[in-house]
Amino acid sequence: MPLARRKEVPKPPKAPKAAVKKAYVEGILQDDGTLIYPNTVQLAKQFGPTRETISRWINNEGWASERAIYQERLAEAAEVRKAKMLPNAPGVEATARELKEDLKAQGVTVEPASEAEPGSVPDFRMHVIAGERAKFDTTCLTLAKALQAEVAVTITRSRKKVPDVATGTAVDPSPLAPKELLSLAGTLERSQRIGRLALGQTTENQGHSAPDGSSIKVDAEHTVDVKKSGYTNMDPAELARLYAETVRTGPADGSGQEAPGADAGAHKQ
Repeated sequence: MPLARRKEVPKPPKAPKAAVKKAYVEGILQDDGTLIYPNTVQLAKQFGPTRETISRWINNEGWASERAIYQERLAEAAEVRKAKMLPNAPGVEATARELKEDLKAQGVTVEPASEAEPGSVPDFRMHVIAGERAKFDTTCLTLAKALQAEVAVTITRSRKKVPDVATGTAVDPSPLAPKELLSLAGTLERSQRIGRLALGQTTENQGHSAPDGSSIKVDAEHTVDVKKSGYTNMDPAELARLYAETVRTGPADGSGQEAPGADAGAHKQ
């Protein structure tokens, strides 16, 4: 009896390079309204060209730089739009009037600015908006620090011996599973982004280093062995930060190498 042929999954037709570049540089808008920036694996699956081909296009034609410029312009456009929307937000005008009334009660009369000196009178609406932004950013920064502290505490607890309820003797620590570490890394990554945005800093990757100070470049397929990674003796917060950086930057390109100096960290006592 002849063996049944395995049904082959049809490959997507190869899309023009321009379509792949547009998706890489400008991102892909999802049905829920979110914008994602696909990596080479996702682009190859959706558009047809091999991952190696797409990586070559990205590296040889400077697509990564174009993506960074596009994201910067997109952020600037968002700021302009927010600046136009915020002055009309509910409560801004009322608070601005209250500021004027407070000054008036103190004997200070605020007159409309003259055409000759348009900046001579404070813009109370901008004052209110700046204050609201400052309060919001302060709250975000506080939450980001709290998230980072939780990640560090969770990793520290996983390394400590705990007393057995039945015998009262100390039990060896149970290391976190890779999935748990990745989950913590995702939490830390988000807290880093929140904190950086709250401080007015960029959220783009600024690079990271191995314990010996050398730079790290992680392949998209590279995975980390928790016990043999070379970072087992590092500070919990620093370890979590490195995992977060690995998760964030690993899929960004199709080439890389093992982090130099990884084994050196394992021998520190």
